[in-house]
Amino acid sequence: MKGFFDRLTDLLFDPASRKIGRALAGRSIWLLATGTDEDLPSGFQEPFARTAKYFGMIWREAIYCQSIKGLALTPEALTGAERLAKLIVA
Repeated sequence: MKGFFDRLTDLLFDPASRKIGRALAGRSIWLLATGTDEDLPSGFQEPFARTAKYFGMIWREAIYCQSIKGLALTPEALTGAERLAKLIVA
C-alpha cells in the first residue's frame, strides 16, 4: 500500500506530473476492498479518506466484499459491489 500512496503523492511533487495530480480535485472517490475478514478492518479506509482530502477529492465511502478461501464472493458482497457500480455511474 505504501507504494500506491507514494505514487499518488508523486503527482503533486513531481513537476512533470503536477497537472495530473491537481486534476483529481473535485472528483469523487470510493474504495472497493476485498478480504477474508467478516467486516472491513477498523481503520483500513482512513488512509484512503485522508489522501482523498489531501488531493481535494470528494470521499464517498468504502465498500467491503468478503471472499472466503478463494471462493466466489458472498451474495452480500456482490450486492455491495453492485451498489458501488450504481453510485459510480450515477
